[in-house]
Amino acid sequence: MQNDKTNLDKTFGWAFIGCGAIAHTVAKEIVKSGKHKIVSVFSRTKARAQEFALKYGATAYDTLEDAINCKNVDGVYIATPHSAHYKNILEALNCGKPILCEKSFTINSAQTQEVLKRAEDKKVFIAEAMWTRFNPLIAQLRRLIASGELGKICSVKAAFCVPLWASKPFVAERVYKKEYGGGALLDLGVYPVSFCQMLLGKPDSVDVVGILNNGIDVDNVITLKYNNEQSLNNAQSLNNAQSLNNAQSLNNAQSFNNTQSLNNEVKTQCSKQNCATQENQNGVNKKPNATVCTLYASLKRLKSYTAKIVCERGIVTIPMFYRPSKMKIKLAGMKPKTLKTQSGYIYQFDAIATAVFAGKTEMAQISHSDTIVVMTILDEVRAKLNHKYADNIESL
Repeated sequence: MQNDKTNLDKTFGWAFIGCGAIAHTVAKEIVKSGKHKIVSVFSRTKARAQEFALKYGATAYDTLEDAINCKNVDGVYIATPHSAHYKNILEALNCGKPILCEKSFTINSAQTQEVLKRAEDKKVFIAEAMWTRFNPLIAQLRRLIASGELGKICSVKAAFCVPLWASKPFVAERVYKKEYGGGALLDLGVYPVSFCQMLLGKPDSVDVVGILNNGIDVDNVITLKYNNEQSLNNAQSLNNAQSLNNAQSLNNAQSFNNTQSLNNEVKTQCSKQNCATQENQNGVNKKPNATVCTLYASLKRLKSYTAKIVCERGIVTIPMFYRPSKMKIKLAGMKPKTLKTQSGYIYQFDAIATAVFAGKTEMAQISHSDTIVVMTILDEVRAKLNHKYADNIESL
């Protein structure tokens, strides 16, 4: 699958807040593209900021405000621990510069709603850095589902499990320390939750079975249930392909519409998920009475990153769904089709830069309302687990 590249009229200058592993991974990729430049950097540890600045041709500053107010900064990228996002966003908003903040966006939905309201009042661009949504394959998936060719969604399974708990001394403290908002949910679970919210919107019910260890969630099985008529949750129409991404359309010579009977795999999967589907006279399953999403987020389970979407007229399987490079589409009466692309952060950063230069204040891919719903779901999961963080990082 080929991708059109975004052509920026000029280089976009970034102020990086935070110098951890994710900041380095992002910096390497976007600087290499030649379309982005890291102008300034701030970290709680001055030596780390200076090392980062030297490596990427930036200038290290002693304060966050000085880094953001530096000349030639077009936008702010916040890559600090979850516990610092709320404060960092507020400080950045006071500077009036566009903001891209890593996920989870804040510690809770109250903080999210507060910063988004302030951004909207100030007419300052702000977005959650959910890079998955900018991937060309995910953009293609959204268009395909919006077209109706797959039919209604019967069930979704998605997992983001990485056995980091046994290796705590060797992983970032933000993953397992309560004071940083640690745990599987905010670090890993935000991906499958956001994935389902992208496809189905706000669920009618949220349930979870989880394990807490020293006040940190280490294993979660989350169930989102949708009872009502399905509609894709978007601030703007998904039918506008250009507003979502630059990915080219699927092979137009081959239509996905097909009224032949579903293959046994689709029928079996729907049955297993209690989709309550029935066949009509054409052999195509009727829409389910309820759609169930089963999501896994764990610091203990064996590695798993796959998402599977079972629909009335087919199945979509996405290995490494949070950063996919291929996607398999299996539709009734047709041979499976595998689409491929190159994964990367560049799609997100190009889209953000283009939006900022165009004077926008939010993204269609991850709207403000999307981020609020995702954070609300995460809140409900934590509430059901009786999982609370300290007041100093939960409060406004």
